[in-house]
Amino acid sequence: MKKGDACDSHDHGPKVETGFVQITATADNQQDAESLIRYLTEQKLVACAQVQGPETSDEDNLGNGWRCRFKTSDLLYQSVKQELDTYFDDRSYSINALPIVRGSDHFLS
Repeated sequence: MKKGDACDSHDHGPKVETGFVQITATADNQQDAESLIRYLTEQKLVACAQVQGPETSDEDNLGNGWRCRFKTSDLLYQSVKQELDTYFDDRSYSINALPIVRGSDHFLS
């Protein structure tokens, strides 16, 4: 590869609409985070998930939290969000979804 080439052997190529998103949400503790990712994975709403934490945030006074990262199709975002709304009930939580615009062929398959 020459310097400045748009992609390498791990890159899916130029930025494209892949139809996949990465969703990030926070849980109060590690057990809740692991339970949540296990549930969403078993329900086949997400392809894979990771837990990271604890994380401290003073945004909206959320305090310590465990970050859950989910990878899923854009079509399943609403279903995942509904499950997160049910899981967190009336508790405040943060969620965001970012489009996945590149990835290895293995990852995107």
